[in-house]
Amino acid sequence: MHVSKMLAVAGYGNEERLGGHESHWPTLIDKEIIMNMSDVLIHVNEATEASGRYRLEESLRNVAGVIAPRFSPGHDHLMFVAYDPDSTSAAAILGQVRDRGYGAQIVAM
Repeated sequence: MHVSKMLAVAGYGNEERLGGHESHWPTLIDKEIIMNMSDVLIHVNEATEASGRYRLEESLRNVAGVIAPRFSPGHDHLMFVAYDPDSTSAAAILGQVRDRGYGAQIVAM
């Protein structure tokens, strides 16, 4: 089956005539969207229990440009943060961690 026909059957496409009826569906992709992604490793100085690590991860998820903050299993002081460098920076993320009351620094990789 041709791709445009598959999209039409799935409910996508600008216009498609099926059974004599004209249907209008939204275009699936009008332009290509590319998002860059970078990672930063942050060392959090304080010993933080699981609930505190979870709260920090959750609060960083609400920061524009942060994609996936996560503590390294078995390394409770190390947090990897995936982010969009077009929207934020490693320094800005570090600032967010510090604004939440933690001593922290970026680990060079």
